[in-house]
Amino acid sequence: MVADNARFHTTKKATALAEELRSWVRIVWLPKYASNLNEIEPFWKHVKSESFGNRLYRSREEFEGHVEEVVAALNRKSTALDAWRARRRAVA
Repeated sequence: MVADNARFHTTKKATALAEELRSWVRIVWLPKYASNLNEIEPFWKHVKSESFGNRLYRSREEFEGHVEEVVAALNRKSTALDAWRARRRAVA
């Protein structure tokens, strides 16, 4: 399993579980501050840069709805996804 250093991956409970599973699950930790190695980070960076700058949401529901719209729009626009994938390949 590949894990980053997010707070929820390094809690006492998560660490204890990792130790318990150690005999059959190998955990590879990504280096700290290496978001370029985490596959989802470039996607979220794109979503945030394209849609969330200087925007205030009145509720969690409004925020979640907007995230769903942005992701759905990306899924519909193959050229945007192709551009994102090309940038991902260029970084890798």
